[in-house]
Amino acid sequence: MCEPDLFEELYDKWRFAKLLEKLSLPHPPTELIRDFQDVGRSKISLPILIKPTQGENGDEIEKITTDAELRRAAAARANSPIGGSIIQSFVAGSDIDISLLADHGRVVAWTIQQRARNGVMRFINRTDILELGQDLVRKTNYHGVIHLDLRVDQRNGKAFFVDANPRFWGSLKYSVWSGVNFLELGLRMMEGKDLSRQFTPIVTDCPNLAITPRWLWRALLGGWPVPRGLTDA
Repeated sequence: MCEPDLFEELYDKWRFAKLLEKLSLPHPPTELIRDFQDVGRSKISLPILIKPTQGENGDEIEKITTDAELRRAAAARANSPIGGSIIQSFVAGSDIDISLLADHGRVVAWTIQQRARNGVMRFINRTDILELGQDLVRKTNYHGVIHLDLRVDQRNGKAFFVDANPRFWGSLKYSVWSGVNFLELGLRMMEGKDLSRQFTPIVTDCPNLAITPRWLWRALLGGWPVPRGLTDA
């Protein structure tokens, strides 16, 4: 795990936006809303997203397209116990995530993923996304696992940071099934092993991994490899 102060800075959406600004890393225009009066002073053009400063799984995130919707949403969050909300520009495009294992500022293992149809997780190779992740890790001297949400602007194909999860993430099972077990690699890193000789980037499609016997058997019978560390039985 990273240092507690850095964890909080990455986990809080407003503090993360300010960190990206300080580090000169790409991010959407972002403003903090502490009370209802902040709405009228916003300089961010619609459409926008309004989000709680802390939260997970997309909870309480709204896309706002009109001034009336913005005032209503901000008023509803005016007395939020988690310290307010942020306004963030909505950019048309596609989501892309990078999962990283870092050793004191150096990325030693990673996967880059996008969701495809029918619950398929697609692991891809994009040098620009990896370089952004490496840049953030290096500039913060990050240590441990982290999952970063990015968005690719459909107008120019450039990616920017949206959110950070400095912990294990909900879609971890897809990378494990496809051959990158971040927990195992992290334990090897703690033992002083050279992961550069043990890690191989993956480019593959992983099927929906709902944890039910039906989906498990369909995946196995469909020819998907058993995750590392498990037997064929």
